[in-house]
Amino acid sequence: MATNVSQQDETLHKVIEWCEQREVEGLRLANALLQKHDLAAYAVVKAQIDAYHKTAEHCRSMLGYSGSMPSCLNYEDIDDSSPDLQPQVGDYGVAVLENAHGQEEIPFHVEREEHTGLPVALLNIRLYAKPEDDIDDGQYVSLFQLYLDGFMLSRTGRKRNKDAEA
Repeated sequence: MATNVSQQDETLHKVIEWCEQREVEGLRLANALLQKHDLAAYAVVKAQIDAYHKTAEHCRSMLGYSGSMPSCLNYEDIDDSSPDLQPQVGDYGVAVLENAHGQEEIPFHVEREEHTGLPVALLNIRLYAKPEDDIDDGQYVSLFQLYLDGFMLSRTGRKRNKDAEA
């Protein structure tokens, strides 16, 4: 996906700021829990604080990096509209999962998540849905989660509009 470094850095800074805010809120809550001697709840909150801190640190390490998506997120099969193998906003297709009865095919669109700016899949879980159908009420899922769940992505087309270019 062609995204310049300054756009990526802007998104990373937003994620870092969000994580730091959650970390500060968590520290306040952890302090209150310690004062109440609720050590079990304190341990849970402390783990969340550590996760926010590690996420912010990881984002800081990626600042200025212009690499592409991991190759595991490439399309297995594509239409001929573009030679690019990586999912881009505006793409639509089918997420395919092999199962005991053959395969499950779920139509999807790739959209930009409003808070992080990252591309995500919007799954069309209606019966008899087609990949090119507009999705009014779907399920959002990260592209990486689809990969982890064993889905292969097949692009069947790409919509180009002002929202996809943003």
